[in-house]
Amino acid sequence: MSFIQAFRQRGDLSFQGMRKTALSLLPTDPMERDRLYRDLKRGIGILDDDDHLNMYLHSFGKMHKAKLDTAFNCVPNAESLFASDLEIYDWGCGQGTASICLLDFIRSKRIDTSHVKFFCLIDPSSAAVYRAKDVIQCYGFSSVNHIVKDFDSLITDDFPKSNAKKLHLFSNILDVDAFDLAHFIRLFQQVFGGENYFVCVGPYYSNNRRVDDFIAATDPDTMFATDNRERGEWLNEWTISLRVFVKDFHRIESVQDIRKRIEESHKKAQFFAGYILDAIAEEYKGTAIEDETECLYNALSAFDVKSNIPLDDNAEYDSKLAVLANIISRGLPTKAPILLENIFSDTYHISQKPEVGSVIDYHSTHTVKAKEIHEALHVIDPRFNVDSYNGDMLESRVSSLCITS
Repeated sequence: MSFIQAFRQRGDLSFQGMRKTALSLLPTDPMERDRLYRDLKRGIGILDDDDHLNMYLHSFGKMHKAKLDTAFNCVPNAESLFASDLEIYDWGCGQGTASICLLDFIRSKRIDTSHVKFFCLIDPSSAAVYRAKDVIQCYGFSSVNHIVKDFDSLITDDFPKSNAKKLHLFSNILDVDAFDLAHFIRLFQQVFGGENYFVCVGPYYSNNRRVDDFIAATDPDTMFATDNRERGEWLNEWTISLRVFVKDFHRIESVQDIRKRIEESHKKAQFFAGYILDAIAEEYKGTAIEDETECLYNALSAFDVKSNIPLDDNAEYDSKLAVLANIISRGLPTKAPILLENIFSDTYHISQKPEVGSVIDYHSTHTVKAKEIHEALHVIDPRFNVDSYNGDMLESRVSSLCITS
């Protein structure tokens, strides 16, 4: 029995139904399943037969759905996006994971899809594309276009030109260094007029700038959501990189100009580093405001750097600097040096110094309370002046009172 026959027979019209169907069709031999999993190359290989497609859905589908659902919830006023003509493009679609999860999402929100003109599926695997097309048609969408090409082989004639809104889905593809970003974005500028909404998700790698390069090349008009979470900071030890934004392509640039913008973006970056005293951490740990306080510390640990050279060109840097950077940036914030602990202990008496030979831990004297710490982390620029504030930006009397009181 084919996948689509089994899917229809199961009667569960959802991405979860796809995964259950895939599992039911996998070989029962554990050794054969292990071989199929190894062949996936951690999800980056091109899948061209049913067994590998099924193993991919079984192995990675749950993670991809969680990322996509998180991103879809970041699209502002999704109902209005579907209220007029809309074209949906699924880039590197595979088996249509992003498109199917989108359909499940809008169904859960009871959003009308009658204005969706068509889906367009783009992927180099014909087996994956045809499966995606079959499943989407099961949802009642008869107009499903497909392009079996890699991104670098795409040309303007592959796509219809219109001024309808477009929704572009990128799931687990932007981190792969397999296509020319500048040429790719120039294709967008040539073909996709009108408003273009982008929903991009994938794994997060701290040493991979590919997603940021895509953002620099696209040059969004409005960013709705940006998030990077390392292992342990999100769900089930998964990582996530997420971008949701809108762009109206109103001019066509040269490939060289787009490349230059990407290169310039390498000269500025946001970094994270910060210290926390043992006594301060001790006071708020285990309290009702622990999670919120951690978020405030994380936000305050950010700083921006601009340079006249690419900041990721670190081939000649002393390896000791890399170790030092890891020490001060881990934890966000990380433990303070003994020098700082001693200064605050001697000057402000907020902690007790550890005895010689004991574990280095500066216990709180409880002179600072968790509530005081929490309030102190709501930083307001000391240069703030009510008289010079742009009051026209305030949307209500409540907002005005918050600023002026």
